[in-house]
Amino acid sequence: MSHDWLIETLNEALRYAREQDLLALSAHLEQAIQLAHLEIAQTSPSGHTPRPGAGKG
Repeated sequence: MSHDWLIETLNEALRYAREQDLLALSAHLEQAIQLAHLEIAQTSPSGHTPRPGAGKG
């Protein structure tokens, strides 16, 4: 199962938080994106997941 939708949703929330100057939320979302990539990589059969942007948005 592809987890791309999850990463995209977290990145959208991060963009919104940054636009609204929600600094603490932005920081937590950055951590959540990193954690999502890590956990997906650990559970993925291929051992990795694509990281377009990787929270840089």
